[in-house]
Amino acid sequence: MQCASIAKGKCFIGHTPDECCPICVGCLDDQNGKREIDENWQKDECTNCTCNVNFTTTCITPICKTDCINPRKVEGK
Repeated sequence: MQCASIAKGKCFIGHTPDECCPICVGCLDDQNGKREIDENWQKDECTNCTCNVNFTTTCITPICKTDCINPRKVEGK
């Protein structure tokens, strides 16, 4: 039996009890952390991400709360 190839770096790989070939079982985040399907996490103070059923990650950046009149992003902060 030959197993199908899996795109590395797109998902984390595992096995189910009824399969002998490895399969995608979740998403990988930017730090190669394992995320479950439909799991939500906060990537940074302004970005929320979700692991989708097709093993892609969707991130959105809603408007962040600021305490100053003219906010600007400071490199490294």
